Amino acid sequence: MFTILDRYILRAIFGSVALVMGVLLTLGALFLFLSQQDDIGVGSYTNSDALWFVLLNLPQQAWEFLPIGALIGALTGLGLLARGSELTVMRAAGLSVWRISGAALIAGLVLAIAGAAIGGTVAPPLAQMAKQQKAFGKFSNVSFVGGGGAWVRDGDLIVNVEQQTSDNEFGGMVVYRVMPDQSLASVGRASSARANPSGAWVLNGYNESRFEGDAVVARRSSTTMLDSRIDPEFLGLAVSDPSQLDTAALGRAIEALAGARRIDIYGMGGGSASLVEDAKLRLFRLGVPVAAYIDGHQARMSAAVLQPGDAVLAISNSGRSRAIVEAVQIAGSFGATTV
Repeated sequence: MFTILDRYILRAIFGSVALVMGVLLTLGALFLFLSQQDDIGVGSYTNSDALWFVLLNLPQQAWEFLPIGALIGALTGLGLLARGSELTVMRAAGLSVWRISGAALIAGLVLAIAGAAIGGTVAPPLAQMAKQQKAFGKFSNVSFVGGGGAWVRDGDLIVNVEQQTSDNEFGGMVVYRVMPDQSLASVGRASSARANPSGAWVLNGYNESRFEGDAVVARRSSTTMLDSRIDPEFLGLAVSDPSQLDTAALGRAIEALAGARRIDIYGMGGGSASLVEDAKLRLFRLGVPVAAYIDGHQARMSAAVLQPGDAVLAISNSGRSRAIVEAVQIAGSFGATTV
């Protein structure tokens, strides 16, 4: 049962948190709006569109600022009560330190629940909507459809990407080139793709098949260039940025691993290999059937014998390791869940 003093402490904390969050969100919105100035005027992207982009991103910023805002606000609220000797009066009236701490704890729980609600339900769809309205304003000359990653058409090119590894880098890009009569001229796949400042794409590990009459000509290249108007910001509409993994996606990953009959962990290189071994030991101690592979050939062999109900946990700092990406794709083709 809340007393008048409990409600007074909660009001002081919530008021200070609201004030701090207001200041942080104002500064964040200002910096975000200033960062849009280079994009204003591109296509049909205007100042009002930039302002709408900022407003739609406010819930995401509130989710990111809430921990520090709650800490500063709670300290400020309690500090104001102490400065006005109100805490001293409460103690003299018989209110224990534990009771005051309990009121502060309740405030923290309420803020944590509010943060989880914002970060898990409100912020992700609004942030995605902001990306969409900005991209469609800037790139009205490129068509886009969703499903199976990002599918984008630019002239005689049809591009599909499976995942986003950073702002300008994508993994698993497939490039289809069509003829004026809409027949397929060539199909190629790159293990990773990076947009350079000049606007061209650098494709790594590119394998291409050209259809010339009744023959198919194969070509392999470690690196090749692709001239296209497709912008990485536009491709990011339909693939997930790992830095913005929402709570629902994280929950699905946890559920998949928890319910897996067997978990294989893949990773290569110093840092990733260390994490693979550490994850293996932790899961082993929990009684989970687990195997770890830090060699690309062994990972692909393991992936080829997986079945529906099995799961793969791939660890990569860049997300572009060709052997790991191929092992994950093989595992997915046999029905295993991949994370």
